[in-house]
Amino acid sequence: MSRRMDELEEIIQSFLVESAEGLAQVEQDLVLLEKDPEDGEAVKRITRVLHTIKGTCGFLGFENLEELTHVAESTLIPIRDGQRRFDTRLADVLLDVVDRMRGIFAQIETEGTEHPQPHDALVERLKAIEADEPEPETEAQAAPEPVTETADTQTEGTEAEEPTSPPPTSADPKPPATTHADPAHRGDTTIRVDVRVLDRLMNLVGELVLSRNQLVRSELRETSSHVGAALARLSSITTELQEGIMKTRMQPVKQIWGSVPRIVRDVSKVAGKDVELALTGADTEIDRGVLDAIKDPLLHLVRNAVDHGVEPPDVRERNGKPRAGTLSVHAYHENGFVGIRIKDDGAGIDPGRIRAKALERGLIDAAAAERMSDRDLVSLIFAPGFSTAEKVTNISGRGVGMDVVKTSIERIGGVVEVDSTIGAGTTFQIKLPLTLAIVPALVVRAEGERYALPQATVQELIRIREGAIERVQDAFVYRLRGQLMPLVSLGEMLQLHGGILEGAMKSERDGTLLVINADGKTFGLVVDEVADSEEIVVKPLGTLAGDLGVFGGATILGDGRVALILDPLGLAQQAALAEEASRSVTGTMVVDEDDLPSEKDSLLVCLEDEGRRVAFPLAQVARLEEVAPEEVERSHGRPVVQYHGRLLPLVNAAAGRDMPLMHVVVRETPGGPVGVVVREVLDVIERQTEGERGSIVVDGKVTDLLALDDMIARERPELLDGVGNAA
Repeated sequence: MSRRMDELEEIIQSFLVESAEGLAQVEQDLVLLEKDPEDGEAVKRITRVLHTIKGTCGFLGFENLEELTHVAESTLIPIRDGQRRFDTRLADVLLDVVDRMRGIFAQIETEGTEHPQPHDALVERLKAIEADEPEPETEAQAAPEPVTETADTQTEGTEAEEPTSPPPTSADPKPPATTHADPAHRGDTTIRVDVRVLDRLMNLVGELVLSRNQLVRSELRETSSHVGAALARLSSITTELQEGIMKTRMQPVKQIWGSVPRIVRDVSKVAGKDVELALTGADTEIDRGVLDAIKDPLLHLVRNAVDHGVEPPDVRERNGKPRAGTLSVHAYHENGFVGIRIKDDGAGIDPGRIRAKALERGLIDAAAAERMSDRDLVSLIFAPGFSTAEKVTNISGRGVGMDVVKTSIERIGGVVEVDSTIGAGTTFQIKLPLTLAIVPALVVRAEGERYALPQATVQELIRIREGAIERVQDAFVYRLRGQLMPLVSLGEMLQLHGGILEGAMKSERDGTLLVINADGKTFGLVVDEVADSEEIVVKPLGTLAGDLGVFGGATILGDGRVALILDPLGLAQQAALAEEASRSVTGTMVVDEDDLPSEKDSLLVCLEDEGRRVAFPLAQVARLEEVAPEEVERSHGRPVVQYHGRLLPLVNAAAGRDMPLMHVVVRETPGGPVGVVVREVLDVIERQTEGERGSIVVDGKVTDLLALDDMIARERPELLDGVGNAA
């Protein structure tokens, strides 16, 4: 008996997963049909899904759900047969049916059965449409007050139930199958795996990465060439295994994209706006843990863009804009991270209005308001409780949400920034890690202690030059390309020791400066040195250390020692850089432009083939990599290497011949990353070039000034045209 119950439970769980996928597709197709009523394929897909759900409900005894699905399917038959035209009225009712079905699925999942629930109102509306009669007045239409009251108890961006999201299931849903897939062979290429199994495998591979790092750094490597070769092979296999298991957890962002059209449709309808939606990058993949964490913040930003950003059609027309606003949501991979951009062409955010509201609520004082730039003022929308809405609606205006968005994104190691122009629109830029389990990090040293710093927030590394650090009132600052940047010493912040900033000012101590972007502001973190870079496995901290705010976790380094993982945002907040130091520097210091250093270019000096020295603008360099010659493969006759799960085309590969390690300068192009091979990386210098091309003298040697794009165009010009990074 127990075995039969287990089998039935397994069938029900599979039914819930497949039905959730099917309803997500139905929802998307209904929104598409509303825009294009002649799309017969969409009608067929909807009826097919409803018919499948209805049949399975009959088998499992879910009579309530079976009845509702049957009526909805019957309403679509005349549409499918060309006897009736699909319209907005039918879309409204069927979307309500989808929401009701999701509620029933949630009951089945949590309680194992459905509750008897009358569908009289929905059924009457469907039958009225089928009979071409006026829609009956429902209880919700006759008395909307209870609905409004319920909505008002929710908080913007933190709704417990998102009407466009499927209920959680015990297994991770896969993307909806395309209509041309062959059902007979689909099972040959995909299987369902419990998410807990994948999580366990990911934890194990994380431990394997730690063990690999320890072995590679151990003295065993030096004992024998055979041992060294075996360790190198073990390292390679571990990396491949890590990437393989990570891929099993990767999901395309279109799992979220499917909810966006419904939200845009519903909010536009309530707000009386016309919004054209453009979704791109749907196949961009990201770890399911990151995807789950980003879903609510992303949908909240979309909702806000429609409700607050895009103007009503009449207002747009008066301002010389098209009546329909545009909202674009774009996802992409960049330098080992995932970026998401939400952009509208609406009214933009008025910094003056933000300033007035912030003063009214006591978030800033008058002196601070005068010193703040427009960008700083706009960033105040992320402050807790901040809102410029004149009235509260069931969509937004409560001032609860944007701070939750920011907190949710930063909690998973991401960054969110806002840029807005009055009359032109607003853009939210989100940067996310590919995975939460294993992240690239820099190992830094301060006063003899080592810490790990995630690379996502590090913009550049600078060796502190003599006289580069100055003191302004009680704050230390650094002149970076003519701009003053506030500094904080890691050792002093953690109360390990003091004096590195004073010593650097007097040229008594060397140090390294990490330029970090946190909370939309840039500051410099001064450490004794950057010891290494490696992939780290993030381990959670206990509540005692976690409450300190400057640490985001812990990890075990390659030598077996434990290192705490720094939280850049926490460091900035602890140092009061975000508001106090940066304002005192930029707001109270008057700098004569003649005293500022002339603009200089940072150049990467390299040795090319046959002893030729070249210098590339450092701004064009995404990363520097070292590649073993045996890792180079051929694709369509062109040299490539595997790079972060993609193929990295190589140009000037001949420069690396006969070298134990090939030095690769990675350049981001419209078609993806491209690697330019050099024999050796010599130095990074600063030189006033003023855009010149030709030759300069560096350390007594003639050095050719080149752009990386020139090197790429000489051998692979198609890569600069956005053709792609396939060789």
